[in-house]
Amino acid sequence: MTIQYLEPLSRAWQRTKLILFQPFAFEKWLGLGFTAWLATLGENTSSGGRTVLDAGDDDHRIRRYDHDDVSDWAGDTVEAARDFFASGLEATIVGILVLLCILVALLVVWLSSRGHFMFLDNVVHNRSRVVDPWRRLGHLGDSLFFWRLVVGGICFLFFAGLAVAGLLSWLPAIADDDLTAIGVLGMVLLGLVAVAVGLLFAFMEMLLYHFVVPLMYRYNIGVLEGWRSFLTLLQRETVYFVLYAAFLLVIYLVLGVAVVMIGLMTCCLGFLAMMVLAVPVIGATLMLPFHVTWRGLGLEFMAQFGDDFRVLPRGDDHGNDLVPADGDDGTA
Repeated sequence: MTIQYLEPLSRAWQRTKLILFQPFAFEKWLGLGFTAWLATLGENTSSGGRTVLDAGDDDHRIRRYDHDDVSDWAGDTVEAARDFFASGLEATIVGILVLLCILVALLVVWLSSRGHFMFLDNVVHNRSRVVDPWRRLGHLGDSLFFWRLVVGGICFLFFAGLAVAGLLSWLPAIADDDLTAIGVLGMVLLGLVAVAVGLLFAFMEMLLYHFVVPLMYRYNIGVLEGWRSFLTLLQRETVYFVLYAAFLLVIYLVLGVAVVMIGLMTCCLGFLAMMVLAVPVIGATLMLPFHVTWRGLGLEFMAQFGDDFRVLPRGDDHGNDLVPADGDDGTA
């Protein structure tokens, strides 16, 4: 058995062209775009940072903090927090805001969990339904939601614990001007642990969405049974799936370089145009060629391991399996 990487990508792109352009249907794009937006809800976030600068007479320079600055900052922060929570009103407002943020986050995760199966169903069957897969596949989305909730909580607690451990060991040393080599080594080790565990969680998430979710969909099983079904394959073919993760990383890097090059070649007008992609639903609809190809890539790759792991309709060696089995590409 020869496992390919570029061939599944090529077949996924062929499926994308069939679904989106043969023929082109505006209504179909809207339905698919909506389910793609649900599937990626909460994932397309961006964050920015800014450098603290001191203004001089003729230049700007990066501000440097010494241990007295850190000590004063820590004391001021604690004092400000104590003053803010002096009355119950401020604590109540903060508590309500935190609760609302948690509820919104849970809603987003729940909707996107269902959206993954809605979008997968449409890609597999070359259609753009919304209501039907929402009802029919809702129990699968709910199973995925609870898995994400548990794993996300574990991930949050782990990294929060690392952050607290790092701050407790780092801030006092900086404040006392006593940052020893052992302390530096400890911080480096914490950083390496964070990176290693982060990569492990990222690898698990990739396996979940590219392979476990499709197996849940095919066999109509919960997330734990889906993982058990996939782990039998992963244990036998671990190297292939590690290489698959590396293959995805290379694709991301190539796309990232291409985006930067386009932005620079168009005098940053390309970057401004990409702001449209941040608009809910519209951005996901415009990005459908990428989303459909990305969704199909894992399906095409896993199909190489036998019929037990095949989710797409069965066809011949000439790619006729790209035609949906029921011929239904309508919306509902």
